[in-house]
Amino acid sequence: MTRKSVAFYSPGGGSGKTSLAINIAEVAAQEQKKVLLADFSLAGGLEMFYKIAGNTSKGLGPLITRLEQGYLHLDNEAIHGAIYAHENHKNLHILTSPGLLAADRLDYKTSQNLVTALLKLSYDLVIFDCSSELSERTVAVLEQADRVMVPVLQDHMQVWKLLQMREVLESLRIEWTKCSIILNRQSKMVPMDRGEVEVLTGLTITHAVQDMGAECIELTNEGKGWQQLANFKNRKIYPAFKKWSLGVIA
Repeated sequence: MTRKSVAFYSPGGGSGKTSLAINIAEVAAQEQKKVLLADFSLAGGLEMFYKIAGNTSKGLGPLITRLEQGYLHLDNEAIHGAIYAHENHKNLHILTSPGLLAADRLDYKTSQNLVTALLKLSYDLVIFDCSSELSERTVAVLEQADRVMVPVLQDHMQVWKLLQMREVLESLRIEWTKCSIILNRQSKMVPMDRGEVEVLTGLTITHAVQDMGAECIELTNEGKGWQQLANFKNRKIYPAFKKWSLGVIA
């Protein structure tokens, strides 16, 4: 059984949830934890980041097909056959998206069965990257995840969507207490500061990730994590990011 599961979900697109999910997964792998990073966003963010070529025998696609063929449960052999092993991190495994065309095939029951099967595997940590809409597949993930990381930007629209998200989750009886609000790409150049976000939402921001600018974008385009940023350990952002990462994966 998986020891811990964390979902990254944000009600607004472009919040950096996929980047955070990837970098948390890589920190966990470096800490010698066995990690599964699963793409439930259907946008193919993990394939693009890790430069994974399309393979119809890998990813969520064949697992969805297997459930559609009448299998009530997914055996470990079928799941492990669909998972990619990271080239540089032996402890990091990746389950890629089946693509946008599979969106209507991932109804609530199928998604619930998939999540349940993944959480039965022997991982220290399973990280789910969810899409921004509260679809049936996203709800299935949020219900079963131990913790939910919610990145938001210093933006009035995202703050408004965050309030809507809380209302919807509470109506679905998903515990809000397991959600942590992350202020991502925090910058002093943006008029809306951390305090204003907390006042407008009535919610406490548990962590703020400083904006690292163009260097971060270049690394992402190269399929590299923040740990590979030049002199990253000597930067002001590093101690806070490391502490928060270890808190998430503990």
